[in-house]
Amino acid sequence: MLFFESYFKDVDFDATNSSGEVAVLCPFPHYTGSVQYFETVPSAHINTEKSLYHCKVCGAKHSEPSFMKEQLGIEYPTAIKLLKHIEKQALNTRWSTAHHEMKTVAKAKQLQDTLRITNEVRDELMLGHEGEGISFPVFVFGQILDIRKYNPGQKPKIRSRIGASAGYLIPDVTKMIDQDEVLICAGEKDM
Repeated sequence: MLFFESYFKDVDFDATNSSGEVAVLCPFPHYTGSVQYFETVPSAHINTEKSLYHCKVCGAKHSEPSFMKEQLGIEYPTAIKLLKHIEKQALNTRWSTAHHEMKTVAKAKQLQDTLRITNEVRDELMLGHEGEGISFPVFVFGQILDIRKYNPGQKPKIRSRIGASAGYLIPDVTKMIDQDEVLICAGEKDM
């Protein structure tokens, strides 16, 4: 349910009705004749026990990975893999308190200054320090999938945590032909 909870962040998933469902706004287009609209009153529900989505107006029915596939424009096996990685991560609490250490660690502060990273950017990106270099969390829909370490003095310069998820490109830029601009960066630090 972590993806549903992240996607519908304004919904209280503990407040289920007698059928074990919570009401949500359907993110899929609805039609009145040939006129497309997006709803403002919830017509969809998520069964919190079965982790199933159903819209009673447009008829969309999805499991959590199927819903991810549609919303993220990714393949179903990738959605299943991503969902499993999101569910197994338990790094949020450790990182949310640890990232502020960078403010007081001289070596990390020096690297921050060398890279011309402002304190505002450091705080916004939740940059931190875990022993060496600069560490940065990799979030997907509010869930940490990895904490990457950037240390320009080592090879490779950037390392993931052992067992971290890898290989995702979200959104898939190959499917972004309708976008006016897509910014592709040379490396993670540049992003």
